[in-house]
Amino acid sequence: MRTVLQSKRMVILLAAALFIFLSLSVAAAWTNATSQPRIEVLFSQYVTNGPFQLAVVKVRNHGRVAAVYQGYAKGTPLLDYRQRGDAREWQRRLVMCGTGLQEQVLLPGEELVAKTYVEAGKDWCAGLSYRKASVVDRVPAPLKFFGQWIPVKMNRETAWSAEVPSVPGE
Repeated sequence: MRTVLQSKRMVILLAAALFIFLSLSVAAAWTNATSQPRIEVLFSQYVTNGPFQLAVVKVRNHGRVAAVYQGYAKGTPLLDYRQRGDAREWQRRLVMCGTGLQEQVLLPGEELVAKTYVEAGKDWCAGLSYRKASVVDRVPAPLKFFGQWIPVKMNRETAWSAEVPSVPGE
């Protein structure tokens, strides 16, 4: 009789724990589903590296959820870059090559500092292409192979800095 009573208590405790877990999971998923990353890209300063002019750009996630971006390492994002042409129209330019790119995660409140080459005499702005982190991003890399057939819609956005005047003294 005692084992039957203990079994019933165990079933009730497990059912309550499962209910609480599912309730918290649904609440967290709902909150995450309605939140978006809020990425800010700011020009900081110019620096020189030999004959090259580099712009130091700060990227910060002000949102409540993580953002996923392409980068060579955690602190080295692949920045989009556009500059004003001679006719003052915007021209896009590839900043670096794609070899070694991986998806990196920018957590809420986290900030990156990156450097990008800028062409003298041309106004420019830098941007970071990102998407909202999904449940798939939380799966360990070896297990992602098994879920690759699941279609996941991942919309990308680009956050741009304000237009920055050309390198001073040029």
